[in-house]
Amino acid sequence: MKVRSLSLAGALLSALALGGCKVGPNYKAPTMPAPPAYTDDGHNGDWSSAKPADGVDRGLWWSIYQDNELDNLEQRCASANQNIAAALHAYEQAHDLVRENRASLYPTISLGGSASRNRASSNAPLRPTNAATSYWDFLIPLNISWEPDLWGGIRRQIESSAANAQATSADLANTRLSLQGLLAVTFFQLRGVDLQAQLLRSTLDAYTETLQLTEDRLKGALVPTVMFNRQGRNWKRPAHN
Repeated sequence: MKVRSLSLAGALLSALALGGCKVGPNYKAPTMPAPPAYTDDGHNGDWSSAKPADGVDRGLWWSIYQDNELDNLEQRCASANQNIAAALHAYEQAHDLVRENRASLYPTISLGGSASRNRASSNAPLRPTNAATSYWDFLIPLNISWEPDLWGGIRRQIESSAANAQATSADLANTRLSLQGLLAVTFFQLRGVDLQAQLLRSTLDAYTETLQLTEDRLKGALVPTVMFNRQGRNWKRPAHN
């Protein structure tokens, strides 16, 4: 009878361990009721719920501009920017924590080994005459430990670390996208400033050529001379002979 009760207790413990009951209620996202169809212009329209995809890789979206210099800068930004590197390390750390928590569900086995060379005293009492004076001593310890997750504490830690890893993945994608977008905007702004500078240089060259042409015409007496006083207010045209 005692053996039967022990077997039933063992079966119950096994069922609890396999069932993985968890402490506390499962998380449920709060519901946000919304009208089936609505629009801001007063008419019914087709609306759909947003589907967040923060962790999705956007790819090489800047390649549509077909600019080799921009491609080079974007690649350097992805590999050398410290903000992206910090977000990447946080993402890797979060995933390592998930693997560490999952490993707690399984038994832990540790195996070691040691060897020592010993020498027995030749003057020991009752020592046989032909006995060896030196010998090896080998030690291989094996430890196995396992704590069953009866109340689901480890599984709750796994859920928490997995959610944190998902958040860090979104942070990494958003950081990368934000910096890449900022780089592209700055790049095209700089290109616009370069075009403005080029336009100003071209305008200056045109004004310089116009001035030189006017001076050449003035020297060749092809245009009338206009003389100003020091104040630059009154002027008169000299009479021609």
